Formats: sequence, C-alpha cells, structure tokens
Amino acid sequence: MAAAVPRKYCIVKEQLKSVIQPIAAQTSLTELPLSIAELVIQKLKPYKPNEELELIIHGQISDLNDQHAIYKLLWRRVSDFLGEISLPTTPTPPETPKGLQNIQSELAQIASAFGKLCSLNRQVFGPIYRCGSELSKYTGVVTLVSGQSDIG
Repeated sequence: MAAAVPRKYCIVKEQLKSVIQPIAAQTSLTELPLSIAELVIQKLKPYKPNEELELIIHGQISDLNDQHAIYKLLWRRVSDFLGEISLPTTPTPPETPKGLQNIQSELAQIASAFGKLCSLNRQVFGPIYRCGSELSKYTGVVTLVSGQSDIG
C-alpha cells in the first residue's frame, strides 16, 4: 500500500508538467522514463530528500514501461473509464477510477474532449451504424472496429 505524498512534494507535480512535454518530444520512448526520473530527482533537491527516497523514486519511475503491472492496471482503468464516457449508461458521469485521483483534472479534460467526440460521432454516423447493424442481420457479416470483416 502506497503512502500519501507529503504536501511539500505536490508542488513538484505542477513544476514538472510544464517541463516534461518538451522532454518527451525530444526523447525516445525507451529513454523517457530515465529522463523523467532524473528530472524528478532534480526538482526534489530543494526539499532535501534522503538518498534512499531518491533511489526509490528513481527506480520506480525508470522501471515504468508498457509491460509494467501498474502501468497495465492504470491503462485498463483509464480505458474502461473512457469506455463509460463513450457509451454512457447513466445520466451522471462516472467517478474517477481508483489510483487516478492524482491526475483527475487531466483525466477530466481528456474525458470531456473524448465525450464530445463520441457524441459528435454518434450524431454524424449513427444512421450509418444502425443501417450497418441491420444489414449484418441479413448478410451474416459483422464489421469489426478495425474495419475488417468476419463472416459469422
């Protein structure tokens, strides 16, 4: 179970937001976690974290990749959340998934833009989708998301 982040470190998040995007644009995906880890340690220096904390932070950030268990878990939660936004089943918006409260404002911005896009897509292409699903009943052809067909 992770400990709560001390308030004095929360300011670092805001400082990092403005600096990470240019670094991400100039750094390869494989080197990005290491670059971010170095940047985080540098931004934490004024708070004088002990060496053990620096090593832990550096290790946790530099080990992140798309195969990491926590990355997979959070990615699945974000995907499920955006799925709920795209096909709402209740009039109230879904709650922020557990573990994503630290990026709640960023996730809300993404979800808002995604929801608007899905709504526009339904308005523009809804009749085509309905027509396509009606046709599939008669032809036995199901169109997959990727655009490929599967005879069934």
